[in-house]
Amino acid sequence: MIDIKKQKTKKLLYYLIALFMIVFNSNTLVTQIVVSTRLSALIVFAFCLLVFLFSDIRKNTEIQKSTLFAVVLLPVAIILSMLVNFDFSNINGYIIIVMKIIGAFFMLVSCDREMFFESFYKVMVVLSVASLVATYPLSALIPDQYFPVVTNRV
Repeated sequence: MIDIKKQKTKKLLYYLIALFMIVFNSNTLVTQIVVSTRLSALIVFAFCLLVFLFSDIRKNTEIQKSTLFAVVLLPVAIILSMLVNFDFSNINGYIIIVMKIIGAFFMLVSCDREMFFESFYKVMVVLSVASLVATYPLSALIPDQYFPVVTNRV
């Protein structure tokens, strides 16, 4: 009985983690309107770090040397690329990418992969269906002037 309750609580936690990671991505319209890209990356990094610190799984998981090597090598390669190209104008972008890599490492080490992938998939399906159901009937009923127009200006 307690094991089933613990399993359900764990699944709910994974659903919430997946929902947070999807909705609080720096590319979503919600985060672009409410908070800046840098702040959203910092929040996601802090969230991943908290999941890592308070996780029971990390005590039982052994970090593979190849994973640790990749987590060290990728940020070093990004910073080295910035230094070689003298591209200091987008230093915030480089910091955000490094934070995302390290945050993803924290999630990888602290979460059960199969359960996380399953919950991520289910949350994406629910959000996609909800988006389709909300968008098309509303666009038929409400004039286009009330919807935001989002363009990609490079």
